[in-house]
Amino acid sequence: MAGTWQGLKNQPGFNADTMLLLTDGTVMCHEYNSANWHRLTPDSQGSFVNGTWSSLAALPDNSNIPKSKSGPTNAPLYFYSAVLADGRVFAAGGEYNSLNANSDNLAAQIFDPISNQWKTITTPSSWTQIGDAPGCVLSDGRVLLGSIEGKAPAIYDPVKNTWVNSGGSGSKHDSASEETWTLLANGSVLVAECSNHPAAERYLPAKDSWINDGPTASDLVEASSIEIGPAILLNDGRVFAVGATGVTNLYTPDSDVNKTGTWAKGPDIPNRPGQTGVAAQLIAKDAPASLLPNGRVLFAAGPASANCNNATDGGYCPPTFFFEYDPAAAAGSQMNAAPVPSNASQAPFVGRMLLLPTGQVLFSNNSNDIEVYMPDGKSDPAWAPQITSCPNQVQWTMAFPLSGSQLNGRSQAVAYGDDASMATNYPIVRMTNSSNGKVVYCRTFNHSTMAVATGNQTVSTEFSVPAGTPGGAYELAVIANGIASAPVKVEVINFGNLVRQNCKIWQGNFKVQNQQSILFYHPSDMNWWLGTFISGRIQWSFAGNTSGFGQVADGRPFWKADFNGDGRDDLLFYYPGDNNWWLGSIDTAGNLHWKLSGNTKGFGNNIWDGRPFWTGKFQGLGKSQILFYYPGDDNWWLGTFDASGNLTWKLAGNTKGFGHAINDGRPFWIGGFQNINKDQVLFFYPGDDNWWLGSFDPAGNLTWALAGNTKGFGHAINDGRPFWIGAFQGLGKDQVLFYYPGDDNWWLSTFDASGKQTWHLAGNTRGFGHGIYNPNYRFWIGRFSNSNKYDVVFYYQGDSNWWDGSFDANGNLSWRLAGNTAGFGSLIKGGQVFWIGEFTQVLQDQVLFYHPSDGNWWLGTLGGLPMAWGLVGCTGL
Repeated sequence: MAGTWQGLKNQPGFNADTMLLLTDGTVMCHEYNSANWHRLTPDSQGSFVNGTWSSLAALPDNSNIPKSKSGPTNAPLYFYSAVLADGRVFAAGGEYNSLNANSDNLAAQIFDPISNQWKTITTPSSWTQIGDAPGCVLSDGRVLLGSIEGKAPAIYDPVKNTWVNSGGSGSKHDSASEETWTLLANGSVLVAECSNHPAAERYLPAKDSWINDGPTASDLVEASSIEIGPAILLNDGRVFAVGATGVTNLYTPDSDVNKTGTWAKGPDIPNRPGQTGVAAQLIAKDAPASLLPNGRVLFAAGPASANCNNATDGGYCPPTFFFEYDPAAAAGSQMNAAPVPSNASQAPFVGRMLLLPTGQVLFSNNSNDIEVYMPDGKSDPAWAPQITSCPNQVQWTMAFPLSGSQLNGRSQAVAYGDDASMATNYPIVRMTNSSNGKVVYCRTFNHSTMAVATGNQTVSTEFSVPAGTPGGAYELAVIANGIASAPVKVEVINFGNLVRQNCKIWQGNFKVQNQQSILFYHPSDMNWWLGTFISGRIQWSFAGNTSGFGQVADGRPFWKADFNGDGRDDLLFYYPGDNNWWLGSIDTAGNLHWKLSGNTKGFGNNIWDGRPFWTGKFQGLGKSQILFYYPGDDNWWLGTFDASGNLTWKLAGNTKGFGHAINDGRPFWIGGFQNINKDQVLFFYPGDDNWWLGSFDPAGNLTWALAGNTKGFGHAINDGRPFWIGAFQGLGKDQVLFYYPGDDNWWLSTFDASGKQTWHLAGNTRGFGHGIYNPNYRFWIGRFSNSNKYDVVFYYQGDSNWWDGSFDANGNLSWRLAGNTAGFGSLIKGGQVFWIGEFTQVLQDQVLFYHPSDGNWWLGTLGGLPMAWGLVGCTGL
């Protein structure tokens, strides 16, 4: 039995050679004889056969490549490449450059798929060429790169971006030229030596040394060219090595990584179909191979060097034949011919294979025809990855952890030799929509290991859902080397643009005391969603639905406070249509419950007529109350909720003595100004510049006291200058802070035990530019750097700087540069919405903002400097 071939429906418009599987499930393909790269993206059903092509960034010019070798253009042919543990791509060398023979480029670079950019990196010190050097990504993610000009390889560390020479305690025996390197399950690297054949050796990363591990059972290397074929680690732990001499070998490692393994002769490569004798011999001389999900190995072979029909072939003879090696089959039937694709007319050395997440194999050969091999049979369930931990809810573009076993597969799976490397031993995450079957591949990165055949060991990766993924239920599977895990159920959150859809958003301690969460109402379906911070991310849960109330986003007022005294915030709304008051509370399971709390028809129909409302702990009862003033009769009414959530009203006082209708534009503030464990009402009257402080007695009666006068500041200071209320000095009580754009002074007011108000010049910000309170600035107050007192933080659009202002024991205000967010673009013009609160229990306030342009939520913490920002959620577009 064997598979079948099928061509891509959309063939490339270029000649394709090396292909790499990116961790986002797309294929990165190099264009023959150029610096260009392209991407093959599967269709919405996950099909690569029906995939589409797009361009990627070209390799940058490299000054190490001299003009005599077609430099500085970097257009390599036959080079080392690998996908790294963080999802980036490493590429080095090039035997030819723009078809300039023996260029042996001294070049190395890393490609970032997210930014679609290449970055040139340094090369190993003292090296003068890399060329077609072989390499291998070690289990710890470092890159072991062979030297074609000496014995000592080098190791590149992608995290540190540094090179070190390798083999200090045991040098490699020969040059790495033409060799095939294979990563074993024990973490060592097996090499059949080419320039010193039939010897073999193995690299031990733990010791940074090479040990003898040969000779091979039969010579795999063609003496005239010192070429060899591919070597594939099988699912049973052996290595299947294909020779450029028509033979194969099987290597079995010892249980002790420090001891030599054993080599055994494998089945010979079958003769050319329809021929016999010497002329029928086929060899794998620089030829590709791939482990199949069914456990067999698909490999390419061609006529022996002496059997070339054309002298110009140089001993690399066409056409290409394909075979499947079945390690589980009985002796004599392990090697079987596979069908030949339509692009097999050239020699095997121009071919490349790439194992896809679908279990299919791409075959390219420097032409614009890529064929797809579809193997038959099934994989053994024991070979599949297993997911042990995965979030049940995911959001666009965020990093989510996933752990399990065998996430990297049991082999590097794809091999060629020195001229090309296309290993696929890393996890690919695929999501299938539960309702329509459409497939989405997620980007994986930060794999905990690049080891193979990790068995029951728990390994991990992170994954990110592509922006634009439709919301809803999905089945998520991890794929390694074309074999998928059993799926787990996940939900993709996509609420759309919350600002454009007029969603109502609140922050508060809705579910857990002393931890802020986000609650929003979506008018489109009348659903309520609660966002709780878990492990630094917003986890969204359905809280309830209010379709029975009709559309509550109709302008009716809402208030947020702890009205029932349980230490968690409630949501209160009043409906003018029937004068009912409804109290919404969220239980510890995150469910939103509503209760009819009262009715104010007795106050006259529709009290939401412009009269002012405030909330606060006015009587010190350990819970918030609601207060309103009615200009029609100057009465003040105080509403209190009992333990059952019923709202009762009390006439608290009357301010007719202040003049009729005091809500005439004078400002009011609520705060605990006297440290008496309850909130008070403060107002300023521009008519005479007096400040009045209102307090409630235990019976709920409101009395007023003249607190001070600010005529000395100039008449009517409520002229647009900003005011803030907060415990700025950590005195256990609130203070009043204002900034005057006219002279850039900041004034801080404190109330004494008798309720008298004093003012202190706290500072001046003329150095920031005159008149900083304007549309280019945003200000917030909060416990940003100290859990006991409030700071002032502002952001300036002009340079994207954030400044933190704090007060000392004497009330003096000093400023420090807290950070810069130029990378976010303008945080004022984009319609961003901001909230201040302690979202992740760090004992200080943080800045949370939602960006309508991309649906992302960002959290800023001012612990040290600079201010640290993290992407904590994405609710879609």
